[in-house]
Amino acid sequence: MSSSKSDITTNWIAGEKAARQTLIMDSEVQRDGRVLDLTDDAWREDRLPYEDVTIPLSELPESEQDNGGSTESVKEQEMKWSDLALQSLHENTPNVGT
Repeated sequence: MSSSKSDITTNWIAGEKAARQTLIMDSEVQRDGRVLDLTDDAWREDRLPYEDVTIPLSELPESEQDNGGSTESVKEQEMKWSDLALQSLHENTPNVGT
């Protein structure tokens, strides 16, 4: 089983091209051409009517804008970490020098 020099060179070049293609850089856009075939113009232009979009009340921001214009929803406001637990930090501090 002997390989000619041209076969080895061809295989090496193909391997180099494959290696270069697998390098993904943040500054380079990587597009997968197969995804483009999944959508067509009719699909891209199709829109859901605004009336059909249901948003839970807990996901909407407060309607009262007198509180500084907060755009956080009620759910986001409830999930905020506001208890600093300073008392437990004080209780769990090791005594140094006693």
